[in-house]
Amino acid sequence: MKFIIWIAWNLSCWKTTIANYISSRLKIDIFENSDVLKKIANERNIEINRENLISISKELDEIYWRKAIAEILIKEINSKWIISWIRVFEQASFLKSNSNFILIYVESDKEKSVDRLIKRNKQWDPKNLKEYESFLKKERTEDLEKIKNFSDYKIINDKSLEDLYLQLDNIINKIKNEILIK
Repeated sequence: MKFIIWIAWNLSCWKTTIANYISSRLKIDIFENSDVLKKIANERNIEINRENLISISKELDEIYWRKAIAEILIKEINSKWIISWIRVFEQASFLKSNSNFILIYVESDKEKSVDRLIKRNKQWDPKNLKEYESFLKKERTEDLEKIKNFSDYKIINDKSLEDLYLQLDNIINKIKNEILIK
């Protein structure tokens, strides 16, 4: 059976940093949900940007039901993977029943997220709290509370990078004990 660690998050919680850290500690690869969406966008000659990827994701949900991306991922991945970017409950539920699945939910408060986004300074990132809240309305956030309650581990990422790594080390040790990843 496949082994998957899936990271759910709210915006600007250092998802990539978390995935990279777990990957390096457990020696497993990272696969992003958006890789599937980018592949579809390329096949359709659609510009790859956040808005278009969200649109493709919603389209897949409407046509194939809300677990479509998870079904594609199960076929694409081979053994042990970290997958970042889950925001649809049915995807988590499908993966839980079709793999050894561990869900890590990461959150930070809005002000901390906005501060990180301003420092990150990507062109599409919100630049203040009002833009952040507007941005979240466009994002796929309707299932985040349900996913949070479904998760195996929760991280509050409001402090330093060192604090985050301590939380992750605790989770990684538990995962090693549970799943016996060597």
